[in-house]
Amino acid sequence: MLHYRVEAIELQESMNFTEDSSIEPFLKDFEAQYIAQQEAEHPDADATFNYGWALIRSKPTENVVKGRKMMQDLLSRGYSKTDCLYYIAMADYKLDNALVTTCKINHNEKRRKTK
Repeated sequence: MLHYRVEAIELQESMNFTEDSSIEPFLKDFEAQYIAQQEAEHPDADATFNYGWALIRSKPTENVVKGRKMMQDLLSRGYSKTDCLYYIAMADYKLDNALVTTCKINHNEKRRKTK
């Protein structure tokens, strides 16, 4: 299952996504994988991660919001905390919500430590 997540991260490391149009082919591929799995049953975490990753890397605000929600869902299920938090922060930065995210993460970490 880790194959897909590694695929998205390797793409990011090997390519320069400074132009918004360069993510589009990957967005379409990852969306097709996600939809195919959704139709079969429920998309696995790696397909969800890849699709969320591509959505966050794309330009339209609606895509970034949807990708952020997918990463938040994965995080709540315990999937790759570091990667999910990174892309949630990236989405929030793109949406001008970075300060809010930082405060929420710090608040949640403090609550978790006191329990």
